[in-house]
Amino acid sequence: MRHTHTRVATGIAAVAAASLLLAGCSSAASPESSESSGALKVGAFLPLTGSIAYVAPGPQAAIYQAITDINEAGGVLGQPVELVIEANEGDSTDTSIAYQGVADLAASPAQFVIGPMGSTTSLNTVDRLKDAEIVSISPSATNPAITGSSPYYFRTVVSDEVQAEVVAGLIVQDGHQRVGVLAQNDDYGVGLRDKFERAFTEQGGEIVYGAKGSGQEFPLDQTMYSSEVAAVIGGNADAVVVFAYDQTAQIIPELANQGFDLSKLYLVDVNTSDYSSAFDAGLMTGTKGLVPGAAPDADFLDRLASGYQEVAGKPLSSTVYMLEAYDAMILGALAAERGGASDATTIRDNLAAVSGADGGEACDSFASCKKLLDSGSDIAYQGRAGEGPFNEQNDPSSATFGVYQYGADNKPVFGFSVTS
Repeated sequence: MRHTHTRVATGIAAVAAASLLLAGCSSAASPESSESSGALKVGAFLPLTGSIAYVAPGPQAAIYQAITDINEAGGVLGQPVELVIEANEGDSTDTSIAYQGVADLAASPAQFVIGPMGSTTSLNTVDRLKDAEIVSISPSATNPAITGSSPYYFRTVVSDEVQAEVVAGLIVQDGHQRVGVLAQNDDYGVGLRDKFERAFTEQGGEIVYGAKGSGQEFPLDQTMYSSEVAAVIGGNADAVVVFAYDQTAQIIPELANQGFDLSKLYLVDVNTSDYSSAFDAGLMTGTKGLVPGAAPDADFLDRLASGYQEVAGKPLSSTVYMLEAYDAMILGALAAERGGASDATTIRDNLAAVSGADGGEACDSFASCKKLLDSGSDIAYQGRAGEGPFNEQNDPSSATFGVYQYGADNKPVFGFSVTS
């Protein structure tokens, strides 16, 4: 069997190399030509390498498309937006890559960045980004410890407090009471596990493997999971939930090999991926996955997928956090437009307002929101991911989650939405 995420990750370098070309297709000037022009300059801070690199293409495609949409609507303050740098946040196990990414961003003319994606990387770099006075909007970092950590740090995804409650409710609703938890040993995996355990046990459930304090988390570099799966099955778990990154692609076939019914498997977040080229047909039939964000509109998804295919020469096989990244880019541009300047302080001080924190007239695109701002109206951007306005701690005040179920082709198919 082939690992589907390896194929996706190989296209990332090509996307990164071509990102300025894509921005140029929407008439953006080069960074050098507009150094003193006041144009809005944006950076990306995404995992170009490491264990979550396979989910970077979706946010990358979203950033490119958002810039195209903004520039086709006249740009920000009458000038085209420029993507001036794509820095690498790397893997959470190597902070040196993330620290170098921050240094690269600080040396660039970027006023705000989309990212980082990882919770651990966010926790490791939030102070450095603040010291550099760079506004960052993460589309995916969900650890509750990040909440309120910096006036320069925002996110378009709710914390694990909410996500854990939703997945716990889904599992209980499906009639499962004994759950085995397979969680990676980092801020993301442990943090989400802890919140899930509390929510699940409060609803009468029992954690039969992987509970807090058991020491049963696995390291990020582990590749074999036969003992963990055997322990889960030996504990008579009637459902399994996985809180992990690309290790999930090794865990799934091990569960199947040991006879676990994969219709009772639950994936969450970045591991609700397309496994069609990784496993034999029918392996994951019935598996469920929870993904933050609303289901993408088919036409919108086609546009982003087409753009990614053109640049990377590969199909866009992961759309997790794509909508949140698109919304982050639009919100940053609208904040500069509302504030009348493209500097970081102006963007920071206007992000809550354009998200609708103070009310305002609803609008759902850069073009429609800009038109309202030009007329002197307050706005409330209605994001594609379905998140609510920023609260006082720079988190979304509410969020939408999509529940997906895998078919015989090992691809997740949207079933229904849950708003919390």
